[in-house]
Amino acid sequence: MAPAFKCGDRVEVCSNEDGYQGSYFGATVMAIKENTTTTTRSYVVQYDNLVEESDHNTPLHELIQANNIRPMPPKSYPVTAYGGGLTEVDAWDKDGWWIGEITGRIGSKFLVYFDFYGVEIPYSITELRPHQEFIRGNWVLSRKSY
Repeated sequence: MAPAFKCGDRVEVCSNEDGYQGSYFGATVMAIKENTTTTTRSYVVQYDNLVEESDHNTPLHELIQANNIRPMPPKSYPVTAYGGGLTEVDAWDKDGWWIGEITGRIGSKFLVYFDFYGVEIPYSITELRPHQEFIRGNWVLSRKSY
């Protein structure tokens, strides 16, 4: 069951739209929509970094199903170690966090491979965080992280 949020809560929204699979975007809950017929809950969110297509000065608002929202992850330690094995991380790109795996290094940059898209992109350490999943009310480091 998805956690319940209240107006003003900071959250991350998981997108499954084409071109956005495996990404999370920061947002704030603006309203709660209850469907008493199906007992489902949705939230109107305002994104931190995404804007309306028609007005690039207006933050994007969307109605999101509860199962596509999670609390903001706790601040985590930086990605500092890379022992040569695959390490699952979130990379900051295109105004959101994208799930990938560190596959190597080039100088000071980490190479991150995005399986869904079949691409590998270099990122600085400040653009990475360990990947965590929100499971049964707890934040858990990915089994592939560290």
